Amino acid sequence: MYLGLGYHRMGQEEAAGSAFDRGLALMEPGERGEVTDLSRVMKLHHAEAYDSLDVEERTEYDARYWRLTDPLL
Repeated sequence: MYLGLGYHRMGQEEAAGSAFDRGLALMEPGERGEVTDLSRVMKLHHAEAYDSLDVEERTEYDARYWRLTDPLL
């Protein structure tokens, strides 16, 4: 994950994305869930709705969020 941050700060977005993806893939599921849990950055009422989603709905929501947000730009 730190490698991804370093690449991002150097403006190497493709390398950053790959490093973040590799870092997430190497994590245990529980740890990955803590890192990718979007409820931490939501207002309480949105976080409660997010927390009520099942695994499939949350996966779809997360993918849509990151696609629209594109934090590596």
